[in-house]
Amino acid sequence: MNKNHQSTILIIDDEAIIRNSFADYLEDRDYKTLTAENGRIGIETFQREQPDLVLVDLRMPEVDGLEVLSHIKASSADTPMIVISGTGEIREAAEALRRGAWDYLIKPIESLEILSHAVDNALEKSRLKQENLQYQQSLEKMVSTRTLELELANTHLDDINRRLKRIVESTRSLSYCTEVKQFGTQLLKEFGLHMQATGGSMYMKEKDGLRLVNTLDPGHAQSFIPFPLQKYSIFNRSFIERQPILINDIANCSNLSCSGWKGYKDGSTLVFPLSDLSGDIIGILSLHSKRRPPFVEQDKEIGSILASYSCEAIRAVRATEDLRVSEERFRELAEMLPEAVFESDSYLNLTYANQKAFELFGISEEDFNQGLNGADLLAPEEQKKMGENIKDLLKNRISIAMEFNAMRKDGSTFPILFRTSAILKDEIVTGYRIVVVNIIERKRAEEQIRASLKEKETLLQEIHHRVKNNMAVIVSLLKLQMHRNDDERVKEALKESQNRVYSMSTVHETLFSSNNLSEILVEPFIGKIVEYVFQSFQINQNQIRLKTEFDPIKLTIEKASPLGLVINELVSNALKYAFENGRDGEIVLSIKKLISEDVGVIISDNGIGMPMDMDWTKPKGLGLQLVKNLVENQLDGSLNMESDQGTRFIIRFGI
Repeated sequence: MNKNHQSTILIIDDEAIIRNSFADYLEDRDYKTLTAENGRIGIETFQREQPDLVLVDLRMPEVDGLEVLSHIKASSADTPMIVISGTGEIREAAEALRRGAWDYLIKPIESLEILSHAVDNALEKSRLKQENLQYQQSLEKMVSTRTLELELANTHLDDINRRLKRIVESTRSLSYCTEVKQFGTQLLKEFGLHMQATGGSMYMKEKDGLRLVNTLDPGHAQSFIPFPLQKYSIFNRSFIERQPILINDIANCSNLSCSGWKGYKDGSTLVFPLSDLSGDIIGILSLHSKRRPPFVEQDKEIGSILASYSCEAIRAVRATEDLRVSEERFRELAEMLPEAVFESDSYLNLTYANQKAFELFGISEEDFNQGLNGADLLAPEEQKKMGENIKDLLKNRISIAMEFNAMRKDGSTFPILFRTSAILKDEIVTGYRIVVVNIIERKRAEEQIRASLKEKETLLQEIHHRVKNNMAVIVSLLKLQMHRNDDERVKEALKESQNRVYSMSTVHETLFSSNNLSEILVEPFIGKIVEYVFQSFQINQNQIRLKTEFDPIKLTIEKASPLGLVINELVSNALKYAFENGRDGEIVLSIKKLISEDVGVIISDNGIGMPMDMDWTKPKGLGLQLVKNLVENQLDGSLNMESDQGTRFIIRFGI
């Protein structure tokens, strides 16, 4: 965008929120905006304000976007117009472009940076188009002026016409050049023919000096002229004045120092600076002649016309040469890569393959030159999958990476990682770049890891099984010892120990039967523990009811084992103390996942409650001491108790 001109953008859309959001965003980027809520008002606003760019929706009341495009194109064909539509239909897009749209965006626009990019590009394209037109008009004006001047010189009219025709022929021959050296050689040759020069040279500017591109008389021009140039040299004068220089007789210029070869002491000379769009000198072309008559003003004028055409041609040649160098660099890098690299057209017909690709797929250059499609390199069953992924790439224009089974020329298959990205030209997919990595060694390593992991899982499962069996033996021994002892206090202690061991055993039993040896689902193993406690106390569940509420929570064995012991202790305490004299009651066990992602455990009963004089935070009994230690030290959680119409323990810990 021209820094000295604030571009005005007209936004035509029947949705106020879209008009306002676009206007606010563009004004933040230093654009001036106008808005219209329908096509009729948009056309009137355009005719009145003559904005620099128009954003228009297609489907609007009264006058739709297509009519707006046609009207604006008819009245101002050079005004850039961008369609922003929510339909995305190809037919509408094609019609919009036919009626003069410069770009087509789909609503909703995920990022307004896309809108900004489209607007900047359109305005820049418009600016370049106007500059090109002005430049063309300027050239035409200059040619016209020169032609008029030459026509006035009746004695030279025929000669001027002949020389101008030769300029056209020269520019046509220059357009076929693709390298700066080739262009310089041809340009110097054309200049020499036009001016009937006996000698001359062409130099291109580099960072530290002027580099010789070509010379008409080899041996008479320096290969490199360093900066700074000689103060009184004709090359230095050309850099300063930025104008062609004619010297009819070198011998009469006693103060002229040498630019290159010192042998030019007589005759006439012409020097033409070659400049870029900004006016900076990018090269120097000099001609020399010892013939009579010497160079004259007419030669300088004709040469100036040819030089002006040459400057534009040099820029095109440099761009072509830079592109070729870039492509060569890409090819060289691709050949160095250990992966197979391909390029293809939009139909996956391969246009380039590096040496690694030939080796990996067992194909020859002859096979490649006969024509190969990317799908031909995949196993038959994979080709449909490839087609689907290419459709996604066309739609979303993002790089994709997929694993396929590839097929060599001999029919053998192997796994590959296939990475591809679209090649875009003017926002149109013209082809694909593809990198293929042979992952057969990685697949083998993965198989080895899976086998090793399976072996370890089996071993770990067996360990859980043996721990569970050992604990079952301990439970049986405690039960046997309990039946052989008549002391009720000892029997009670043995029963509590038996329940605790069973609680830990249940964790290992659940893990043994689980597919996941790292986590355990809470509900099954807690349910078994509570059921065992009820059985060990020989509770009639019609008298004391159990109500449970579980969320689908998984815990590691480090959390599951202490939680099982805690629930065993609290349920046992409720059964022993809450319902004295055979009274009926209810125990509620709830394990839920909280909003904070912590686990909340509530064990409550509607029994007689805790004694008033009991400080539960400093328990004297083993059971509550064990609960407090397990919650705080192993679960890293918090424990609270409420005793109002029963007892309620509240536990909270992180997973």
